[in-house]
Formats: sequence, structure tokens, C-alpha cells
Amino acid sequence: MALNELKTMETYEIFWTGGFDSTLRVVQLSRYPICIQPVYCTGVASDIRKSEFYELRAIKQITELLRKKPETKAKILPLKIVSSSEVLKEKQDSDFIYEELPHNHQVAQAFRRIYISMMTPRRKQLATGRGVLNAVNVDLYIDSQYQWLAAYSNSRKKPVEVGITARYVNKFLDAIGGGNAVEEINNGYFKQYVINKEKCKSEDGYTIFGNFAFSFYNAPLKPELIKEYKRLNCEDIMDLTWFCYDPIDGKPCGQCWTCVHTYRDGITNRFTPEALERYHKREKELSNQQ
Repeated sequence: MALNELKTMETYEIFWTGGFDSTLRVVQLSRYPICIQPVYCTGVASDIRKSEFYELRAIKQITELLRKKPETKAKILPLKIVSSSEVLKEKQDSDFIYEELPHNHQVAQAFRRIYISMMTPRRKQLATGRGVLNAVNVDLYIDSQYQWLAAYSNSRKKPVEVGITARYVNKFLDAIGGGNAVEEINNGYFKQYVINKEKCKSEDGYTIFGNFAFSFYNAPLKPELIKEYKRLNCEDIMDLTWFCYDPIDGKPCGQCWTCVHTYRDGITNRFTPEALERYHKREKELSNQQ
């Protein structure tokens, strides 16, 4: 691709974890003559997940495969990893580019207030028998990653896409009084959904979610998204995605919240027999807590 041609292509940023949903959105975007800037946001050292190695490996593999597909029209730029300064000191992979996470006190305070407001009325639902957070009920509260995503997206000139499905989008928007504030925009290539600031009832909510573009707002759940992978002839890419937060011996554990939701959504062929055993044990524990 010629340099002058690249300069005329519009760049779209998207948060990408190598997971099922965000990867599908990257695949969809790859069909347009645009530049895709994928962003992987890890925040601070205490927020680093055990799955990071596997997520970044999946992104590498998927990017390489996607670039080779004849249907790909987009220019996929190197992954941008956004972290705090102490985390960046440890990063040395030449395949990626690195950027320090912007410090945003307003975002940090808004996130804290939203987190408390969502957690307080749901403590019983979120607590396990051991009195610790039941992460399988993750759709009842806002995860810490959104503080880092918001800090980054608020530093950009236009919204950054976040590939989460309606189950999470609607929970978050209902919590911040923004359910009726979502509006559809069409940039000439595809539709995006953003929050209208004037219609959003929560200033804190807009601070966190106001500079996101929701690619899958009102989208179906996993079974329909699987059909979309097949329609796009990208089942091979779908099989490279990573979803487990707490891998065991390099394989999905079967018992973390992402594994549980993945299995519940009908994606059962990605688990080893050992992981399936842990999954069923976890589901039994959850049913006993109700």
C-alpha cells in the first residue's frame, strides 16, 4: 500500500483483547478500506491479568492471519499497548508499540462513585459463601478495566470502539441513566453507537462511557456472533481467540467468570475434559449459593 494512499485512509481505534467479541469487530472492520489501530489497555501493575500473555499471543496470531486473508481491505496497524509507567518498563516486544496511560483524576473519581453505586445494592448477589467477590456475576458491576479504558479514550479526539455485547452495555447504561441517551451514527462505512451527552442523566456515567463507540449495542449474544464469524469465513480466527482470565497449564480453566459465561453461551468445544470438570463443579457451587 502506497504511503499517500495510507494517509487518506481514516483511522479507527478499537480496544482489542484477543477475545471473542472484540476480535469479531476487528474482523468486521478489516473489510473496509480504513486503518485499524488496535489498543490493548492494561492499566496499572495490580490490574495485570494472568491471561495477558495468552491474549497478546492470540492478537499476534490473529493479526498475521487476518492480514493474509484476501477479503481484508484495511491496514491493520501494530497493536498499541497502553499501561502505567512502571508496567511499560518491562515491555520489550518489537511487534507492539507502547504508550503511557494518561492520568485522569476526573475519570478515577467518577469510576469510584459508579463502582460503589453499582456494588452496594448487589453485595449479596456478588458475594460467595466465603465472603469474596463472585466474579461470575460480573455483569452486575463495572470492572476496573473501564477506568483505564476511559482514561485513554478521553484523551482521544474521537470515540474509541469497545467490542462488548448488549448484555454488558445495557447493564452499564441502565446503571448510569444512559439507556435512552444512545444514538446511532453512520460514518459512511458502518454504524456505531455513542452516548449523547445532553441526554445522559449521569455526569459520572458520561465521564466513563462518553467517549466509547459501542460496536455491538443491541447485538445478539454469542450463538449469533458465531454465525457472523462463519459468514465472514473466519472460523479459523474465531478458534484463535482467548477468553479465560485464569488459565491452567496454558489452557482455559473452566471456572473463571469468562469461562463460565463462554460455556453458558454455547461455546463448549474450547475446553479440555479437566476444564469441563472444573466448570461443572463451579456451577454446582454457584447453585448452592442461591
